[in-house]
Amino acid sequence: MLDGIVIYLLVYVDDIIITGCDCTDVQAVIDDLHKRFSLKDLGKLSFFLGIEVTYGEDCLVLNQKKYIKDLLQRSGLAKAKALPTPMISNLHLSVTSGSPIDDVTLYRSVVGAL
Repeated sequence: MLDGIVIYLLVYVDDIIITGCDCTDVQAVIDDLHKRFSLKDLGKLSFFLGIEVTYGEDCLVLNQKKYIKDLLQRSGLAKAKALPTPMISNLHLSVTSGSPIDDVTLYRSVVGAL
């Protein structure tokens, strides 16, 4: 904060979100960055890192519907039925029961994406 001016910059690799309390101050920062770097201004934020951004009257709404749908598609579960619990509640698991997962990479990828 400088002289009561608040500007937030969120930087992820080569993507930047710039926001603040005053649009004029935010635009001044964007203009200054344009002078120093080659930038592409995509305008009002609508999608960032798998998060969809929509604007309410006095709020921002963040959701990851598309991200979750893509994850379900990738894991082959897009047409699965929704259940209150993902497995039988009284199931007893042991090291010797069941068969190994065919593609551990897919399993790790899906779990890591959560």
